[in-house]
Amino acid sequence: MQGRSRIGGSPNELHYAAGIVSFCFYFRFCVDRVWAVGRSAPIYKVKFVNGVFVDKGTVSPTSPCPKNGPSGCGNGNSKSFYIKGNKGDKIRITLTSNTGSAVFSIFDAAYKVFKNGSAVTSWAGTLPSNGDFRVNVFTTKEHTPFKIKFTKL
Repeated sequence: MQGRSRIGGSPNELHYAAGIVSFCFYFRFCVDRVWAVGRSAPIYKVKFVNGVFVDKGTVSPTSPCPKNGPSGCGNGNSKSFYIKGNKGDKIRITLTSNTGSAVFSIFDAAYKVFKNGSAVTSWAGTLPSNGDFRVNVFTTKEHTPFKIKFTKL
């Protein structure tokens, strides 16, 4: 044990920590695979200019993995935004898509969906508290371009 830095106060803790490291290295491929398949996309800040923010993107549905392995499947893609809001801010969000199949959900800072804010194409309401409010645009039907507009009322 000389020449090694110890984690914790006993050799058992050091061995436990080494076991975790070995576990991580042993499963590194799997962890990397999960990151490659399940890596979350960036979350874009809504930057209001004269009370309006507009953005465009494309969303795709998920596809199930075949029983013989994970190749050929995917998590689809979504696009996420966050609004840095204050209690009492009045916000309207509208979403249009070429196919009509893109929808969004809006969540509070604790990641609880807003009332009447799940899988919708429009939402208007008053923010209940200060914080970051997340909006996820997604589809369950087909690949589709979309346009989303955030308005401070």
